[in-house]
Amino acid sequence: MFNNARKFLKPDGYLVSIHNSMTSDIDTFKPMLDNAGLEIVYHTLIDGGMGATSTARHFFLKGVMVHAVQGPLDKYVMVTKLK
Repeated sequence: MFNNARKFLKPDGYLVSIHNSMTSDIDTFKPMLDNAGLEIVYHTLIDGGMGATSTARHFFLKGVMVHAVQGPLDKYVMVTKLK
């Protein structure tokens, strides 16, 4: 996914990915991101406060991106962009 991001992203585009915190962390992905020419812009655990400062972002992330995320809060979101 990270290696192909350059084909699909515009220069100012972002890649949003959701990961399981029980099996990986940000350090797991740093070498892959560097190899693909991406950098981390933002990352956080998915919880009730995510997106609280922006109604649109809150709706998109909670209503669309993580609609299927139920149960334990063991997921995190990572936002990356081209270097």
